[in-house]
Amino acid sequence: YITKTAYIDQIELRGGSDIFHGHRQDWATNVGISQVLNKNAVLDATLSYINSSGYLGNPYKVVTAIFVDPDQIKSGKEVLSGNVQALMEQRPDRRNQMAIGGKYVQYVEPLDAAVHLSYQFSHDDWGINAHIFEADWVQPLGLGWTVTPRIRYYSQNAANFYQPYLTVEQAYSQQAVDNQGREIWVDASNPDNGVEYVRDANYNLLDAQGNMVDESELNVRNKTIPFDASKLPDNFSSDHRLSGFGALSGGLSIAKQFSRGIGLQASFEYYSHAGGLKLGGGGAGAYANFDYYVASAALTVDLSAAANSLSHNSHHHGSDDHQQHMHNVPAGLRFAHMMPQADSWMIGYQFMYGATGDGMRHGKNPARDLDVVQNGCSDALPCRFTPSDMNMTMSMLNIMYAPTDWLNLMLMPQFVSKSMHIRELEGRPPPSLDVHEHTGIGGHETGGVGDTLFGALVDVWNQPGHEVHMGLMFSAPTGAVDLEFRRIARTDGGLIHFGMQLGSGTWDFLPSVTYNGMYADWSWGAQLSGTVRMQEENRSGYRLGNIFQATTWGNYNITPWLSASLRGVYTWQDSIHGDYNGFNAGAGPMDYPDNYGGSFWDVGFGLTARVVKGDLVGNSVSFEWLQPAGDDFKGYQLARDGALSVAWNFSF
Repeated sequence: YITKTAYIDQIELRGGSDIFHGHRQDWATNVGISQVLNKNAVLDATLSYINSSGYLGNPYKVVTAIFVDPDQIKSGKEVLSGNVQALMEQRPDRRNQMAIGGKYVQYVEPLDAAVHLSYQFSHDDWGINAHIFEADWVQPLGLGWTVTPRIRYYSQNAANFYQPYLTVEQAYSQQAVDNQGREIWVDASNPDNGVEYVRDANYNLLDAQGNMVDESELNVRNKTIPFDASKLPDNFSSDHRLSGFGALSGGLSIAKQFSRGIGLQASFEYYSHAGGLKLGGGGAGAYANFDYYVASAALTVDLSAAANSLSHNSHHHGSDDHQQHMHNVPAGLRFAHMMPQADSWMIGYQFMYGATGDGMRHGKNPARDLDVVQNGCSDALPCRFTPSDMNMTMSMLNIMYAPTDWLNLMLMPQFVSKSMHIRELEGRPPPSLDVHEHTGIGGHETGGVGDTLFGALVDVWNQPGHEVHMGLMFSAPTGAVDLEFRRIARTDGGLIHFGMQLGSGTWDFLPSVTYNGMYADWSWGAQLSGTVRMQEENRSGYRLGNIFQATTWGNYNITPWLSASLRGVYTWQDSIHGDYNGFNAGAGPMDYPDNYGGSFWDVGFGLTARVVKGDLVGNSVSFEWLQPAGDDFKGYQLARDGALSVAWNFSF
């Protein structure tokens, strides 16, 4: 329902999706100067210029256009009716922006504080003039604590092509007629073949030569003429960021600096955007007003300070075989090593990629399309579609701290991204004519914050060359489980497939027991772990199945800095319990709880490289590929292609 006339030459139909192509180029330059006024004050001045060219719009922004047939105006009607449509916005293809600003910094010696005041004015050839005023007060409190209140005011006038909506004095489309005023008809199956028809006084269908045509052999429809795009403004946009408005925000940050270059910071900010806050008034209407607040927390690490601390400890305490071998754990394995020294830190990042797509499976065997149609969904609603492929990526931050030599605390936030394509099943029932199916054949994606893991690892047995520890981890339901399909053709698509949601939606317990052994250049280990759902259902009405996993691995140090690993994994997962408590289209097996879970066997191949000396000591990078070796699926599911894990860790 989005009119794309202005950019039709830049849109490519690929795999059922409209792919927009555009090119943009930006050049930027800036210059700054600082003047020390005295021992307690500094003045800065900046000047910047940005030149942008090419496609400068946003393909996801549309403008509401009301098409009013001018014949209504001629008729003298007091109340006019319009045809409301959505047009892709059209911005200029060039923009020049210039900004000048200044900043004053004053140290307040009696309070051991600093005040920052700044102002910036910017202008561009879209007609936007903007003013920015900022102020903050940095107040140390002692013992590494700092409090910083701040305030910011922003004001701009509207771009010269901004319009909240368009009123267009022409019909959106109209009936085509010939030179005798007769309605023109075309073949609906091939409307652009150049063949046109008209009707005589008896409503008979005639060709261009006036011969009567057998209408039973054609599927004709009226030929319509679209609106004249040349009568629209050259540029238009209803993006609120181009309107006239003011924005006022205020916030507070609290920071704590620890030893070894570790710092924690928490911030809160409230933001108000309103047309009435614009300097001089005259901003956009109240319909564009909004407020929000944001709270954030950050962990900062000064890597140079941390590395110096690690180098100092190594110099005084010597090498630690356990510390060396703990970096050799396969990249795809979690909760498998502990830091044995009190007041130690580890900061890490883990990336995981999993792919499925080698056809549908049922149990241990391939599944035919007709089997999926008849058995993969429900008796009342046979399957119409099935996944053709699905990919998942996960990025996880790993923060570990050892308050003692027998206890490690862990925090692991995650970001998850998923994509899926589906296809029509052969032998599927015909589509319902009165229902628009959200097929997803063009592909659909989800992404955002996943569930957050936290908990502790506890050392339970430690002997030279051997150690056993227990994991007491929990998962907080920070990942969404109520994501829906985007509205298409004014129709809600309902909740997306279970496997495309971003979390479990329940509080989960993740227990584990891990054994690590090491001798000379060899290390090995085994782990039993599980996931226990601690609630009967999530807010969407279901819960994921419990998980049990057993794994064992061996590792060999090829060189002092490079090692290789081999791992075997067995995983069992129960099917989903319950079902969605909201609308879900039930289009294919991915929408039914019984088609999740199973028993799986994998073999992992890994490499680990670590820095053993120098300024980067304490860093390690590891890779692991998990190759499926056997599957026994519950229900009907996509075959697994494999999974890649990449991990970086920095211990200090």
